[in-house]
Amino acid sequence: MVFLYVVLLVISVFFYILYEGVISLMLLGFLVLLPIVLIICDLIARASLTADISLEQHTCSTGQSIPVRIALTNRSIIPIPNADIRLAYTISSSGTRETVGINTPVFPKNTQQLETSFSSAHLGSVTVSIERVKLYDILRLTRVRLSKKNIRFADNEIMILPETLELNNPVHDYSDSGLDSDVYSQDKAGDDPSEIFGLREYAEGDKLSRIHWKLTAKTDTLMVKDYSLPLADSCLILADTYLPDNSSESADVYDTIVRLAVSMSDLLRTAEIRHRVACYNSHTGETEQLQVTDDGSMIAAAAMLLRSGRPERSDLTVISLTAEETGQARFGHAVLVCAECSDAAAAMLSGSGLAERYSILICSADKQSAAVPDTDIETFIVDKDDPEGSISELSL
Repeated sequence: MVFLYVVLLVISVFFYILYEGVISLMLLGFLVLLPIVLIICDLIARASLTADISLEQHTCSTGQSIPVRIALTNRSIIPIPNADIRLAYTISSSGTRETVGINTPVFPKNTQQLETSFSSAHLGSVTVSIERVKLYDILRLTRVRLSKKNIRFADNEIMILPETLELNNPVHDYSDSGLDSDVYSQDKAGDDPSEIFGLREYAEGDKLSRIHWKLTAKTDTLMVKDYSLPLADSCLILADTYLPDNSSESADVYDTIVRLAVSMSDLLRTAEIRHRVACYNSHTGETEQLQVTDDGSMIAAAAMLLRSGRPERSDLTVISLTAEETGQARFGHAVLVCAECSDAAAAMLSGSGLAERYSILICSADKQSAAVPDTDIETFIVDKDDPEGSISELSL
């Protein structure tokens, strides 16, 4: 249409030069003023147009179709013949970004409802956004871009959550084995003298050191103190989402790391075992931890893993977590799930005093070429196609 307009303008100029009539002057004036009128109409329509994006669901699984709704509201009396919308989908796990275009007219004093969909073959946190909206006149001679303040988003993040594996590994509860903790049992006494669980009358066999002499003097009855029982998290699941390359097989390995970490958490949650999930957040540069106690906190832990992105180098999860860990163990068992673990990181983990025992699960696309750290820590090579079988001998 632009080419046709230019041709008509050139012809009208020659026509006016040759004949200099009123008709030729009117035609030339019309062609000269037409873009100005059209751009003014576009600017008025742009000021009255808003674009909203919304999602019907915010969690789904891989391969599932995810509907995205867009609403274009034109409050002016000027129609918009062509609105060119560019949607962007960004997945946190890989940092990849894909775009898709939609074209639609928007009638005056009306809201145009649009719907599209997408799916993801891999896990991650997907952010859906309107990258830009361009408005064209009917001849496509002029174009204006919608201001960003007129583009509104509401909960435009979708979590592609993993389906848990059917693990049958044995689990152990270390929470009452004397681990260091700031949380104490409300139902069971223990041996930590720093906190008093309760007071009661003396019974045969009670230690004299536990007699509460002041209270005994006041009540004229021999009273003893019950100490509190520290409740520590039995297991720490460390997920290191660093991947050595960006191949399609690496994406499968990433999915295996997240899925395995979430599945072990689900197994412990089902057995009512206190535990935590931790990972290095490549956006904040810090390790994040979350205690899992129920379905909601397990989903939150999965979301934490998926939002953490992929570190630029290996071992950052271990380095950041163990840097300040000294003193008494806070966990019975620490399990590192990763694609790569260096000898130095394995030594750092085993010497951190973080837990009483350690395990390393190395997820790989090829078990034969997987690099195993030189360490005494119990190590498993996890085949991405058979993660359950690869860790069948692991005891949590």
